[in-house]
Amino acid sequence: MGYAAVRISDEKVFKGQCLPHSAQAPEIVAVTVALENMPTDETESIFTDSEWVLRAIIDWMPQWQKRGMKSADSKYIAHAEKLVIVDPFTKWVGGNPHKK
Repeated sequence: MGYAAVRISDEKVFKGQCLPHSAQAPEIVAVTVALENMPTDETESIFTDSEWVLRAIIDWMPQWQKRGMKSADSKYIAHAEKLVIVDPFTKWVGGNPHKK
């Protein structure tokens, strides 16, 4: 499966293939690639149509981190290695009680 991210400021497209082949893997990789390629001196916004990515980052990540990236039933979270890359980039202005 493939992923793509577009940096709107200069219309640069980042795309590639993603393993393992699952619906969630390329979705989170697209966000990771976008964040890794954003200018460090600018505030950026990420737009996604993936409810899974949005909920994983905003709703579920704080609980998963408290459990060592495991679910409530002690199973490792799928794509945890990709999700932990995203977390340090995220800063929430209002709306998310888990981040300050």
